[in-house]
This record gives sequence, structure tokens and C-alpha cells, in this order.
Amino acid sequence: MPLKINIANHIKKSFSTNGYKKILVNKIISELGISKKTFYQNCSSKEFLIDEILFGFIQDAYVEVIRILSTKSDFIEKYNSIFE
Repeated sequence: MPLKINIANHIKKSFSTNGYKKILVNKIISELGISKKTFYQNCSSKEFLIDEILFGFIQDAYVEVIRILSTKSDFIEKYNSIFE
């Protein structure tokens, strides 16, 4: 697995459990066993990675909404499926 994806997955897990403010580059590099130089060679910044992760969440949600809307269910079922 490419290191950038490994870093992003680690940040995604940390973001989900701890929120944005608890994501620290020093903690990430320590937990992954990489240097700060290696981190920044693969990622321009923590903020850029968070943006990529959030964009991925939004894309996934969009795809799921489109999938639900394309079903033959009635409006109420679609609405409930989207917002459950």
C-alpha cells in the first residue's frame, strides 16, 4: 500500500475517533514509525490530507444518495434511506 494512502487511512481513523484538533503530525509519524521528512514528502500538509479525506466522505455520500434515488422506492422510503 502506498505510504500516502497508509497515512490518509491512519488520519481518517484518528479523525473519526478524536476529531480534527487531536490529529497531530508528531503523533501520526510516531504511530506510523516514519520521519517528519517522510511525512511531508508524501503529504503537503495535515490540512491537505484532511481536505482529501473529507472530499472522499462527500463523494461516498453523493454516490450513495444517487444509488438510493435511482431505486424504484417511493419518496418516503428514499427519504428514510438517505437520512437514517
